[in-house]
Amino acid sequence: MAIVLHQCQKEDFEAGWVEEGVLAVGSLDDARSLASLRREGITHVLTVAARLDVWVGKDGRTPVDPPDGIVHLQIDIDDHPQANLFSVLPECMHFIRGALGDSWPPNAEDGEDIHLKRAVLVHCASGISRSVAITTAFLMITARMSLDDALCSIRRNRSLAKPNIGFQYQLQCLEKAGGDITAAEKLFKEELKKEGVAGIAEVMMRQRKIANELHNRVDEAEETLMALTKAERAASFGHPVWAELISCVDALDRENSRAEGYIDRPAVVVRKSACSKAVRLLEGCPQSRLVLEI
Repeated sequence: MAIVLHQCQKEDFEAGWVEEGVLAVGSLDDARSLASLRREGITHVLTVAARLDVWVGKDGRTPVDPPDGIVHLQIDIDDHPQANLFSVLPECMHFIRGALGDSWPPNAEDGEDIHLKRAVLVHCASGISRSVAITTAFLMITARMSLDDALCSIRRNRSLAKPNIGFQYQLQCLEKAGGDITAAEKLFKEELKKEGVAGIAEVMMRQRKIANELHNRVDEAEETLMALTKAERAASFGHPVWAELISCVDALDRENSRAEGYIDRPAVVVRKSACSKAVRLLEGCPQSRLVLEI
């Protein structure tokens, strides 16, 4: 007797096409919408999630085999900054490449027909982090895209795409290694060792802590200046507040010039804000030209 699947009822295919009719990124609901899978021509489904039952019976609980016509691979990885993306990339790359065949990546200059008879859905629970990280890596490795370009390609039709910070760091290493997974993992481990931490979360927290502390110092300097009268400020060239602001700018410049390791973007935003404020305040120094040159 045929097994009756519990289906997610959806009118539209809500996964985001990275390449129309070829490669899509989505959620568990997208994978469970059998009518949408068939209508969109999805033949291969890559599940990037641990402990996730994709297809279940009519009771909504009992796991069952993939529906007819769907080739399925499930990869166990948690959506956590400490999760090792490199450990699952080779198997994921092999699956997607095997599904799309030699026609990927598409070559528009040759007028090649990229609308194959096979299409892949890469999904996780919500279609935000794990599936996006895998698809980003696939584009970087096979289409030679930069990290930013790959993410932009996905976000064009999947605006909520955002790999967690650990995956972002590993993707940065993959970019530096030119798409070589083995070299990228080695670089990743070396950079963590250089930072003296066990995981990327510690690096992120350290950068944000430093950025917030420097911004607080600039804010305190601003409060000190606001407390001065106009006459006091005019004669304040020797006031310690100016040396404090110069010290903050120097520290911010050092942090902003980091060329290696993980760069936490929220920390960058905070540092840039602090630096802009510090420079603006220094322009109010009685000897502003001299101070800014220093």
